[in-house]
Amino acid sequence: MKHFKFLSLMLMAIVAMFAFTACGDDDDKDNKGGQQGGGGDTSITADKLIGTWYGVDENSSIRINVFVMDFTANGQGHYAELKAKADENWEPRDPEWANMTWTLSNGTLNATVSVPNKGDITRKGDIISLNGDKMTVRRYQDDGHTDEIVMTRVNSADEFALIFAQM
Repeated sequence: MKHFKFLSLMLMAIVAMFAFTACGDDDDKDNKGGQQGGGGDTSITADKLIGTWYGVDENSSIRINVFVMDFTANGQGHYAELKAKADENWEPRDPEWANMTWTLSNGTLNATVSVPNKGDITRKGDIISLNGDKMTVRRYQDDGHTDEIVMTRVNSADEFALIFAQM
């Protein structure tokens, strides 16, 4: 049960990344004049993504999203998102777990997250840099704007759960 809880936290955090709800710089120069994709680091290969990554969206003083993406070598993976709200004393909501398929082409990450009872959600982001355990991604929002988020690699769901507990 404990392992399932940690896996749930990991998957929920992954879902959050694709929610693309973080605030960021919305200048047109960031979204290549409205063209989505193709602006990532083409030297980054899919094998460099394999593993578990998390990111934190601090959308406002009233809401925080933490997400985890677990990339596997077969283009599959899992996504999880943890949400916390100030009006709930920053207690995290139950994780939203989802299966994920993904591809990496010319530095652009495409992921389809199968959200239970909601269907498939497709998201796109350019990997700007990947240095050690830090990855910067320019995410494309549904309204055409972009933002950038830094994701951190962790060794396991257990490690992520420990980090999340300390947040």
